[in-house]
Amino acid sequence: MRSLIDLTGSHPMSFDVDRLRADLERVEGKDWVRHYDSTQPSGWTTLVLRSIHGSLSGPDSIRHGPWEHYRNTTLLADCPYMREVIESFKCPTGRVRLSKMAPHTKINPHRDIGDEVASVAFRQVRLHIPITTTDKVVFFLGNERFRMAAGRLYYADFAKSHSVRNDGDEARVHLFLELKMNDWLRDIFPRFTVAEKLDMAAQRIYLPAFWKLRKQWLFNTRVRAAKEMYEGSAAQTLVRWMRGRGRVRTTSGRT
Repeated sequence: MRSLIDLTGSHPMSFDVDRLRADLERVEGKDWVRHYDSTQPSGWTTLVLRSIHGSLSGPDSIRHGPWEHYRNTTLLADCPYMREVIESFKCPTGRVRLSKMAPHTKINPHRDIGDEVASVAFRQVRLHIPITTTDKVVFFLGNERFRMAAGRLYYADFAKSHSVRNDGDEARVHLFLELKMNDWLRDIFPRFTVAEKLDMAAQRIYLPAFWKLRKQWLFNTRVRAAKEMYEGSAAQTLVRWMRGRGRVRTTSGRT
């Protein structure tokens, strides 16, 4: 299954980066919320444009919930063009967020599991529209590395392990849209091969079992102690260096 797909050319709307940035400027001074996962760095923050019941109540406002309960937040009133972008997706819409990475920060490796999984295999996805970015921002997904260009529309398979580094001097801001697959959304994706369809069917069987085992493993006290020793160690530095030797792709057009 492809890790990243550029959907820009197949979406009926092209995205005006200047208008996206104008909306961003109007809400830039609002209270950006730190992610509810306390293991992630404080430099990763969010403005919530669509949430459960339209809530803006701190980190809990960015948690996943029943899809029928999602509502626009009051912040979206200050972002008329982003609202136009959101409404261009003719499919069920869940969380919508502006995600900011401060300069010289990272998002630690993690994967989406359970109800929050974002993968075509599970018929719900998280699409990215980069608004501000530089060539110093690198996305790690599985065993691959990518750069995303401003104003384009990307699907990434977040059931895989993923992380991001912003080694630049400017903040990176993306618009995230979480969407449920329907016929309209499926039509903007490329045709999947028979092998990819079989892979997705297999994921729906084995990944839930993997998530359950992983949860039990992560909450083991000995494992948690070992993880604390590993964080910041020479072994971790070596692993990151080895991963960094992978190929970087700059996406432009469909992958």
